[in-house]
This record gives sequence, C-alpha cells and structure tokens, in this order.
Amino acid sequence: ETKPDSVFARGHGAPGARTLTLPSGNWSIVKGSSNAAYNVSTGKWTLTYNYADSLNNSSVGGYFEFIFKLGGSGGGGVQVSPKVLLEGAYNSGAGTMNDNLRSGNLIPISQPYSNMPGFTHVNGGGTEQTTAAVLAVTGNNAIVDWVFLQLRDKNNSSNVIATRAALVQRDGDIVDVDGTSAVNFNVAPDNYFVAIRHRNHLGVMKSTVTALSGTTTTIDFTAAGTPVYGTNARKDLGGGKLGLFGGDLNGSGTVDAADRSKAWNERNQSGYLQSDGTMDGVTSAADRSLTWNNRNLVAQLP
Repeated sequence: ETKPDSVFARGHGAPGARTLTLPSGNWSIVKGSSNAAYNVSTGKWTLTYNYADSLNNSSVGGYFEFIFKLGGSGGGGVQVSPKVLLEGAYNSGAGTMNDNLRSGNLIPISQPYSNMPGFTHVNGGGTEQTTAAVLAVTGNNAIVDWVFLQLRDKNNSSNVIATRAALVQRDGDIVDVDGTSAVNFNVAPDNYFVAIRHRNHLGVMKSTVTALSGTTTTIDFTAAGTPVYGTNARKDLGGGKLGLFGGDLNGSGTVDAADRSKAWNERNQSGYLQSDGTMDGVTSAADRSLTWNNRNLVAQLP
C-alpha cells in the first residue's frame, strides 16, 4: 500500500526474503528495520520474514508488515548535522551569513540542484521540498540557501553513495527540510566520507571517515580542527572560522574565466541566480570581484 508519505509492505505466506523497490524519495524504515537491508547498488530493499506457529512449524506462513516513511528523521537511516559557512554570504562583522535571498523571497521551495550541471542526485536525493513557514524564520536560524550533501564510500571516496539537498542557516547549521532536524540519509549505519557542495561555492570533504548511525553526528566544517581533503581547501574567514570559497558560478569545480564571463553576461540581473556569488539577489560587480579574487582555485574533492 502506497501513500504520499508512507509505504506499507504487507503480505501473508511462507517465511523468506522478498525484495522491494520504493518510489523515488528519501525513505526511512520505521517498522521491521531489524529484518530489512538496503542495497545501494541495486536500489532495492531485502525484507526477511520469519514465522513459526505454536508447534514451531515455520512452513505454514503468516502475516508480515514493514512500514516506510518519507523524509525527516524517521526511525531508520543515519542522521548527520554538518555546519558550514559560505564565503559569498558571510558577514564578518556579524560572524554569520546574510540571508538576503530568504528575505527577498528568492529561495525556491523545491531543491534546485536537479536542474544544475555538475550536480547529480543518487539514492533518494532530488525530491526535497521545504515550506514557506520554514523560510519565514528570522534570526540566526534563518535559512540562507540550499546546499548539496554527499555520503561517499568508506573504501573509495570518489564513489558517491547517497545525496541529499538540505538547508543552511545563518549560523552555518545545516538542517533537513523541516528547518530543525538533522539531515536523514536512507542508508545503513556505517563509516562514510561526508562532503558538502554549493551551487556557486567550491565543495569540501572531510578527509577521514565518520561513523554515522541513527544517532545524530555533528561535523563542523567551519573549524580548523575538522580535517578536509586537499590543501588549503577552505577560505579563512577570520575569527577562527573557515568557509567554502565562493566564485564557482557554473558549478564546474573551478573558479575560472567562465565564471567571470557568466557574472558579466548576467550583470544587473536579479533573482535566484547561480551567477550571484555574493547571494544578495543581484549579479553585480561584487560577483565578478569574487571570481577574480578566487581565480584558478579548484574544488579539492576526489
């Protein structure tokens, strides 16, 4: 039985394993998790049903039920709570990011990355939506923009296992689409490399694996003590804080002449624009300066 936010896998019969493919989305299993396993290669769940009657006769079969919920923290998957600062939006005086895109009603309700070259969702990511109420929040928890999170294979950091689009707040906290929860990934508890990307900033990845589980794990990418892949992969924002380099206005992973051309070609345009590296709602000379100041920088991701 499939509902907008739930899937009920029910049946009656002999014990054994069944496979299930869920609709696209970020699903968490909330009933039967101890007898369910997800295969990231096939995108299918294996549901193992065990039954024995009062005479310990397991062949007669019986009723079984597994329940899946869409989004949120659910009762399955892993929970991660990263923190990041974006150079383009950062206000050094306040020590937080500006939320001009939010206050200008420019942030889209639906995540933007599915339509952007260079960003490919896998394993459930790509359907995220928030609400007007979440985008109405002000203060340090106000939303600055959507970000793009990746979990990568512990044995091969270039292999992306799952992605989620999430929301970054002015203080750098990254939250799920409800504006408060840790970000949920529908994968088995394990060790993962965690990477953060943004539509006009250079991404970073923690250089060591992190053990993720149903208990929320925090990763502070603004702190020098959090090791990241590469050399000088983050911008020194002052005050002991580090952030993502701005200026990658086409999401290519390199700040180059193409980004400067994009800022020039879209000059004076307003809206939710990838060319708006300073994230104030207008593509201007400040965006061209950002690309020039960070020229030739490359995202240090495997």
